[in-house]
Amino acid sequence: MERVGQSVLMYSFVKDGQARGERLDASVSTVAAGQTYRVRLQEFMYEDKKGGSNNVFPTDAGGAIPAFSVVELMLNPANQGGFEQGYGLVIARVRPCEFTLYSMQNPLGLGLLPGTYEAGVAKGEAWAAANPGLKRVLEDKNLGFFGRVTPGSYLVKCAPSFPPGPRWAYPA
Repeated sequence: MERVGQSVLMYSFVKDGQARGERLDASVSTVAAGQTYRVRLQEFMYEDKKGGSNNVFPTDAGGAIPAFSVVELMLNPANQGGFEQGYGLVIARVRPCEFTLYSMQNPLGLGLLPGTYEAGVAKGEAWAAANPGLKRVLEDKNLGFFGRVTPGSYLVKCAPSFPPGPRWAYPA
C-alpha cells in the first residue's frame, strides 16, 4: 500500500528517433485512481522478450490473468503525436498482485474509487474533459465504483422471481 495515491501527472515528450526527447510541460494528463482505460491489445504484447522482465503480460501463466484479479499497471506516457491524437498513455506492463481487493479496503485503496455508479460517471466525464491527451483511451461510461454496505445490513435468501426450470437452451 506504499504506492497508493490519488493521482499523478503524466507528461508527454518530443519523439527523438527511437529515444525520448524533451518533456513537454504543456502536454500533460492526470492519471487518477478510478479511471478506466480502453486499450487495444496487440500481438507483440504477448511475445516473450529476452529476460522475460520486459514482457507486457506475464508469460508464466500463458499471458492469462484470472478474472477479478488485482493487477498492477505500469503506464508510460506517449510521445507528442500520440498525445495530440488522444492516445496519451501506453500500457508497458501488467502484473498480477499477490493480494486481493479485500486487503485494499483500508487505509486508502478502494476508498479512492467513487461510491456510486453515478458518481463514477460524473468523475469520468470530468476526467475526459480535463484530459484531452487521453480522450481516446479514457472511458467515461463503463466505470468501476466501490459501494459500501451500511453497518447492520444482512442478506436474505428469497425465491427467484422467474419461472422454475432452465432459462437457456444448450445444444446437446
